[in-house]
Order: sequence, then structure tokens, then C-alpha cells
Amino acid sequence: LEVLPAGSFPFAFGIELFSGDRLFVTDAAGGGLGVVYRIDLSATPVEVFPFLSGFDYTGGVTVDEDRLLVA
Repeated sequence: LEVLPAGSFPFAFGIELFSGDRLFVTDAAGGGLGVVYRIDLSATPVEVFPFLSGFDYTGGVTVDEDRLLVA
């Protein structure tokens, strides 16, 4: 299933499905440019929002109960 065009996140590293209709994707750009994006799958068309930013290197992402953990 393709949600967004290939290359939408040039340095995509981690992905996590949350609550069945939201994806979180880390973009490990480095140099303070790393971002965690929230993708709303329930919207038509799909909507993408920067959720957290300013990371030097954004690695993995996971959901623990109601917390989003970013490495």
C-alpha cells in the first residue's frame, strides 16, 4: 500500500502505526534537521504534519501505551 509518493521522506528511518489511522515516520536528515512526521490516514487526501523537529539524528520510533518514543 503506497500512502505517499516515493521519496516523500528522503531520509526515512522508522515508522509506527498508532491508533489504526495515524502513522509516525522519522526522517533522519541530521544536523538539526531530523523530523518526526504524523500522517493522518483517515483524511482524504492523506495529510502529513511535522510532529517533532530539531533532531540531529532521528532513528526509530515506537508507541508505548499512549506515549510516542523516539530514538
